[in-house]
Amino acid sequence: MQKRIYGLETEYALLYYPDNPGSPTPNQKHIYELFVDVLQENYATAPALYRKQGLFLANSSLVHYEARGDSYYHGVIEGCTPECISPKEVLTYQRATDSILREMITKTEERLANQGFRGRLVIGKNSSDSHGNSYGCHENYLVEDPVYPLLWILYPLVILCVILIGVPILWTLGTVFVTVLFIFLTSVVLRQISALLSRLPLIGFAFELFERLFSTPSRFAERVPEQEWLKVLNYIMQFAFLPPVALLSFVLSRTTFRAVKRNLTSFLATRILFTGAGFLTFDEDAPGLHLSQKATYIRSVMKIFWDDQNKPIYDIKNFIFEIGSPLRKHKRLHLLCSDSNMSEVSEYLKVGTTGLVLQMIEAGADFSDLQLKYPVAAMKMVSKIGPGVLLELVNGEKMSALQIQKKYAEAARNFLSEARKGVREDTLIAELWTEILERLDGNPGALSAQLDWAIKKRLMDEHILERTNWLKFSQWGTVIEKLRELAEDPVDFAEYSFDGLQRVLSESRFAVLEAMVHKLDLDTEEFQFFYDLCYEIRKIDLRFHEISAEGGYYDWLSQENMVRKLIRAEELDLARTTPPRYTRANIRGHYVAMCARQHYDMQVGWRKIKNRTLKKTIIMNDPFRHELDAFGEDQ
Repeated sequence: MQKRIYGLETEYALLYYPDNPGSPTPNQKHIYELFVDVLQENYATAPALYRKQGLFLANSSLVHYEARGDSYYHGVIEGCTPECISPKEVLTYQRATDSILREMITKTEERLANQGFRGRLVIGKNSSDSHGNSYGCHENYLVEDPVYPLLWILYPLVILCVILIGVPILWTLGTVFVTVLFIFLTSVVLRQISALLSRLPLIGFAFELFERLFSTPSRFAERVPEQEWLKVLNYIMQFAFLPPVALLSFVLSRTTFRAVKRNLTSFLATRILFTGAGFLTFDEDAPGLHLSQKATYIRSVMKIFWDDQNKPIYDIKNFIFEIGSPLRKHKRLHLLCSDSNMSEVSEYLKVGTTGLVLQMIEAGADFSDLQLKYPVAAMKMVSKIGPGVLLELVNGEKMSALQIQKKYAEAARNFLSEARKGVREDTLIAELWTEILERLDGNPGALSAQLDWAIKKRLMDEHILERTNWLKFSQWGTVIEKLRELAEDPVDFAEYSFDGLQRVLSESRFAVLEAMVHKLDLDTEEFQFFYDLCYEIRKIDLRFHEISAEGGYYDWLSQENMVRKLIRAEELDLARTTPPRYTRANIRGHYVAMCARQHYDMQVGWRKIKNRTLKKTIIMNDPFRHELDAFGEDQ
């Protein structure tokens, strides 16, 4: 493809820290609603014509609430960039979203304070938390994917099977729902009638019994919290629709993106050498700083991601909502394996190198000699061990993660030297890619102002190496992590000596901890020192990704020009209010601004705009169509 659409979807954690520990805290859904109110007051917006609703901004980006069905009130904010035509453009609009969210924090804190919630609001741009939740950054690329010939026959049959399976499921669920609703409404009506009849003299006492009987469904519904009903409903939906979704996933994962999966997967599994955000873990197998937060949560290569913890590298869920898309030559490639990046270099290389490899694959490049035998396991190994880890290939050979990346980078340089139509940005990406790989090979410390994990490691080194070493720190970290597992109740152990832990642990549990310390040959007198140090380093790990009024570690380094930047201030300011010019985002941004300016009753979507005031609908199926006059509107 000579032209490509790029896009990022970034999930931001909503964290609230009350001024007085133990005070009531608002749930994330409530924070989001206040956040949206503030956003509407300060920026031109329009309601999203989108299944998850949200708001489109005048720069054509989308902000909405994202949550699993089993934890609806504890979700995240998701910011989606508009359709962009280059890696530099998508990086600019991603940074514009970060900037807009940062600006809204103080005003949202004020709204919370007016409601009695006094504290600090933080947006976390990381990919996991201490509770085991995973979120992060999803990548979107428009790719050329020739239709597998057999799919023309197989896909209609699969859709027919899905309908034959799905319709009875829908009918059964609908019947159950109507039955339950009928019982509930009937009990309400009979309860009211019984309440009236209970006032009759002599026989009224009999109807009091009926009133209590008929009030049972209502009392039961009131006792169960709303979020528990949502959780049950989510489980029912997942279980009920698992058969048709599994069938569709099985077929599409084997008939779509065949060339992409064969040639790109090894690249994605090893690119975390420069795209990983880094995270601190005290896993007993490999404690220390791992390269990628998201790698831990990847479980499969390609599937329909159906709201569970089994995250794939390639998500093909969009095919459910776009029924005919598997039979189109150009498709949206949706990747879930990416960390959210604070570093502009990491984010730029993430999108830029992936786009470059896709360009080579579409031109016929064959990387089958680099295919990994176990790509998901390889991704986790690269994250744990780093550039030098040897990975098993399908052909039986072994190659390090760095060597695989160098092979891809070398192929990209050769491809660009032979392709005389290559754009200048591709050459710059290849040069930066090569530079980063060479430094990873010879002097990784030189990357401490460029890549997320390297910047984070520099901060941690400053706190650890002046007092101890990484080995002893990691060993004590595993002990402290085990201590938290063994403790029956949450306890702050900062004031305890190691022997004093016997007061809060049972004898058997303390014996487990004591055996662990003995096996690692650690000095128990150092417990309190390392407990405090672990707390400090964990704080760096978390606050590195913080977007807040006072800023986090990355923001502080950025303000002091201690990290490498790629986006100029004037480019960022323009992207905050102006859409990309050469995609349909230009049209969408125009109508969002019109909606805010003229107060039209309008809903704006990715492919469609509905103006109820003018009774006009605009369809934008071509992502590259950007001319406003094509729809009879003044520019």
